[in-house]
Amino acid sequence: MRSGSWRVGISPDLSRVDVKRLIRESYGNEKSFEENFSIDVIAPSELVVTYKESLSIDFPKKHFSLVFFTDDKSGLARFISTKSVYEIENDDDYKKRYKISLFDRYRGFGKHFYSLKSLIIHKDCCDNKFYRQTIREYMKNKREAYRDTVEEFDRGVAFHSQVVAVSNCGNVMTEKVENGLNLDFVKWM
Repeated sequence: MRSGSWRVGISPDLSRVDVKRLIRESYGNEKSFEENFSIDVIAPSELVVTYKESLSIDFPKKHFSLVFFTDDKSGLARFISTKSVYEIENDDDYKKRYKISLFDRYRGFGKHFYSLKSLIIHKDCCDNKFYRQTIREYMKNKREAYRDTVEEFDRGVAFHSQVVAVSNCGNVMTEKVENGLNLDFVKWM
């Protein structure tokens, strides 16, 4: 896998865990980020499936956290617990606050809003990858990542809440980004 690529995984539900303690313990051990947080990487997949084969994925039965992170040094990791996603009661304040265009209303958006609460940490503090650094550079970066993560917990900014509009059919509202890749990205309210 090339450096700097995005990865997606599933980990146990972090809402029942003392995350600050887990980060402190992960900082002191020599395990990988994935091992420290019990992450099963699901994308990009290492499996190659042919037309005649079927892909079998064991999805978690109970609550879990979806994890997005980059596979490079000084990357961030975002954990979204399934317990932290909830529908916002339909009231006029959200309709007024979040401007939904007439075109998007025609497409079914504007009645359903969901809130997602996520945890963002500096994954370097909980990882054992050197990324071609000397031991001195590695330890310096690990200390800085740990310090930044703990400070964000202490200031109360490690957790972020975002709101997204969902159509009557369950589609998430997206927007095109002018980056030449012709991709749609979630439009956060």
